[in-house]
Order: sequence, then C-alpha cells, then structure tokens
Amino acid sequence: MCKLPPQRIFFSPNDLNIYAELQPWISKFLEWFYQLNIMKIYNIIFTIYFLFTSLEVQAQFGSVVNKSDSIKSLDYRFYKIETKNNKIVKGKPKILFEGYPILYPTSKLFFNKNEELIKEEKSHQKDTTYYNSVNQKIKMVLYPDGGNDSITFNYSYDSHGNIETIRKKASAPKMDFSLKGNYYSYTALIDEFYKNYYLSKDNPNVVNQFEAITPIENYTYRLYNDQNELIEQKNLYGSRIRTIKYEYNTEKKIIKILKIDKTPNPKGKPFISTETEQHKYLKDGLLHEIKYFSNGKFWREEQVIYNSKGIRVKYIDKGKVLKNTYIYNSNGELVQYIFENTKRNKIKRNITLEYTYNDKGNWITCIHFDKKNKPKYLIERIIEYY
Repeated sequence: MCKLPPQRIFFSPNDLNIYAELQPWISKFLEWFYQLNIMKIYNIIFTIYFLFTSLEVQAQFGSVVNKSDSIKSLDYRFYKIETKNNKIVKGKPKILFEGYPILYPTSKLFFNKNEELIKEEKSHQKDTTYYNSVNQKIKMVLYPDGGNDSITFNYSYDSHGNIETIRKKASAPKMDFSLKGNYYSYTALIDEFYKNYYLSKDNPNVVNQFEAITPIENYTYRLYNDQNELIEQKNLYGSRIRTIKYEYNTEKKIIKILKIDKTPNPKGKPFISTETEQHKYLKDGLLHEIKYFSNGKFWREEQVIYNSKGIRVKYIDKGKVLKNTYIYNSNGELVQYIFENTKRNKIKRNITLEYTYNDKGNWITCIHFDKKNKPKYLIERIIEYY
C-alpha cells in the first residue's frame, strides 16, 4: 500500500506568515475559552485553531491508495448515520463543520498521471491548474460561481526553478473568489513578485546586498544557499517588516525557523517580536519533534511518529492545556482521534474510524464512532481510475 496522489495544499509565503502570526493567540484563546466552558464559542475557535495549526494533518486524511493504481479523480460524500433495527443506515447528507476535528476535501479532485492536482470542482467554483514539462505549476484558472467569467493566475520561475512572479487577472470586474479554503475579495487580486538572491563563490557580497534591502509591499525577498535551500526571507506588511530565517542539518532537513517582526515606534525603539520553531529528528528519523516559542517562551509542541517504512502512525499536537492525538494504521489511514484536557486529565473526544475497501485495496467507506462507540458519520469516497 502506498499514498495516493497527495491532497496538496498550496501556500504562498503570505499564507504561511498569516498562519505563524495567528498561531500563538489562537492557541491561548482556545485554552482560555475551554477553561471557561463557553462551548459554542469554543467550537468556533477550535475550528479556526485546527485550520491553522493542523495543516500538515489535514493534508493526509483519506490519502492512501495503491501506488500501482493511477487515480483520475476523488470525490467524497458525507452522511449522518441512523440506526434501524440495530443496523447502521445511511441518513441525510451532512457537512462536517462546527468544530469537527477530522476534515476531508469538500470538492471533487482531479489528478494527472504524474499525481498532480489539475482540477478542483466545488459547489460554487471550479478550478483548473496547468503544469509545464518539469512539473511546475504555470497557470491556475478559477471560475467563481461556476460561470464563464474567470480569474487567472500565471506563474513564472527563475533559472533555479524558484517562483519569480504570480500575475493575477480577472475577466470581469469585482470578482470575489476562494483559494486554498479561504474566501477573498476582488481587492486581493494583486500581482506578487519575488526577488531571489543566491549565495555563490562568484558573488561573495550577496549577503550584504540582501541585508541592505528595504522591503516594499507585494514583493518577497528570498536568499538561497549554494544548495538552493531557502535560508532567509523578507516581506513588508503595512509598516511592519517580517524576516524569516531557516536552518538545516546535513541531511537537508529543517532544524530551525525564526520569524522576526519589526514594527516602527514613533516614540522610540521599534517593537520587535519573535516566533521560533525548533525541529529534532530522533530514533533514526522515526520521531520528528517540533517545539514552538513565542518571544522566547514555550507554548506548543508537535510530535510525528513513523514506522520503519516511513509511514506516519501517530501525530500529537500538544499545548499547555489541550492535546490532540491522531493515530494511524500501518497503511497511514487515520483510525483514532483523541482530544483531551491534560491538566484536568479529561478526554473530551475519542473518535474511532472503521473502513471498507474496494478490490484494489483502497478504502471507499469510513464510519466514525464517538467515545461511546456510537456510529455518527459515514464518509463515502468515490475513486475513478485511469
């Protein structure tokens, strides 16, 4: 068994910067609301928290298929489960919202034979993505409201293969759209530019040149080492300058990410805040540990555990009060989710998942059971093969 064409989540540097900025206060609000037992607000905050802090986990739900099978499309259906005469019966269609911690694609996904996502059909919008001969995304066309009017994103790259421009154009005025699960106003259709700098023996002054840059809006400035690894980035947001620095080990794995925000202060020294990620790879790489610090103070950690075949079998997201645990089978399919308050030693959610498979060994139905072992939801996965 292998993973199916991955459910790719494409992020721009701006998306990652927003994610990093929201992480600390979302987590703190979540824990505060939980302690006050304001459950309705808590569910809303939990949904936001999950979207921003568990992106890595979201990307792999339902993503296991035989490698020999060439997947053309994937579609998911969600139903509330009803029990009749002690038998499980598929009930009414259901949307898994309201803080439900296990997310699936809500659109139909189409892949090419290189396992790249080329089309996405949502109820309100259809998207098509195009790649060049070296598998670089070169164009994405969005059709908001399913009509003929469209928004086009054109991508260009430099000679090192790194993004250089993203140009955006709408065929009609004032077209709002969705992208990567977020909704945007037409005012967000602003071109993005990337100025890339490269360390080399032929250009020893490139570090000084990069450090001297004063960022301007809509530009991202990136510094790469001689291995084409990103080691520093700069952006301007309003009056605030954000710098992100990356460090790698000898195996080219990230070991540290430092984000520095500097905001002018008319009364004196600028305001400076930092967010730090520290990565460790233990037990011969079978354990990936990530610790997060806000202005030098620890606030959250993640652990990703793999089996000897390199398949993720457990993911833990733990704050000072709350802990999320995801457990997977040997094929990488999610089989249990646990949400608990570690200070109170209380489990709030314990969801188990059971699958049925087609003749190719790919799962086609999944039933979710709550902590009382009562069936709650049925997920159907429709797989089309080449």
